[in-house]
Amino acid sequence: MMARIKSIDVFRGLAIVLMVLFTLMMALSPGTAFFRHNIAGEAHPGDFVLPLFLFASGVSIPFFVEKRKGKARIQYHLDAIERFGVLFGISMLLSIFSAGVLFGMDEVALSAMLFLFTVLLIGLQDRIYLAISAALAAAYYAISASGIVPSLFDGAYLGGYPAAVFYLPVMLAGAALGKGILEGEEGRDRKLKVLLAVSFAAFVCLAFLFPVDKMRASPSFMALSVMVGTIIFAGVSLVVEEMGTGLTLLEFLGRKPIRYWVLMFAFFIIPYDWCVMARMCPHPLGFAALPALAVSVLFMVFLFVASVLIDSLPAFFRRT
Repeated sequence: MMARIKSIDVFRGLAIVLMVLFTLMMALSPGTAFFRHNIAGEAHPGDFVLPLFLFASGVSIPFFVEKRKGKARIQYHLDAIERFGVLFGISMLLSIFSAGVLFGMDEVALSAMLFLFTVLLIGLQDRIYLAISAALAAAYYAISASGIVPSLFDGAYLGGYPAAVFYLPVMLAGAALGKGILEGEEGRDRKLKVLLAVSFAAFVCLAFLFPVDKMRASPSFMALSVMVGTIIFAGVSLVVEEMGTGLTLLEFLGRKPIRYWVLMFAFFIIPYDWCVMARMCPHPLGFAALPALAVSVLFMVFLFVASVLIDSLPAFFRRT
């Protein structure tokens, strides 16, 4: 069995913790400007949390492929379709609460679609990934020049399904890094340097053409997201290597990040949305920033305990 890479698990754990934290803070406090995100025409720190998770998911895909190298091609494709189906099915169940509309695109649906695209492209060389990203930027420039970008993306959560393909460079960049990690420490460091240089150069060029806009899926936002993801992964790798067995909590959460997201909906978002729809709760709840942050942290501890209990259930039932 292939050994797990601690830095990848910690990185994914950090990404899902930030996604949950920023989501909770937006619901709890009206005055947390730092945590604000998903506003068309604006850019905030919170906008880069979802791409960080997509980048982390991309890093994991080469390992998904590597674990299935001995399987027949049909079984490999079935495994990929099953992973896509599970993610997309979860999204459809949550969509009315996550995307605000039944069957709308949310974070999990976006991750599922990009996973499928990336699995299909995983065997290609990195320069092909770069060419695909450049072609998407050119396509975006064409629709931007036609003036239809606001009407195409505005009014739908995360820009809706038309925006999904423009997030692909973020996951492809993560996959390129993942392939480097499979080569060992030298391959990882080389890919980190290349990704940082390419994403910085792309951002500098694209920033002159497009505003940094998550909800309108602008190429400049994607290039900056890759740069942010690369820097944070490099930092996580350094910390994990220095600490050895540290960061166990993030490592645990990074092994099953979607579960943590679903638990947040089950225990907070869905009950809270029903409360808002019944006009029994305000939106946001009106906490001051620091109390909201404290409540968010305590709630994430609760989610962690719930996840541990779920893992303990099979052993409990075997004993009984």
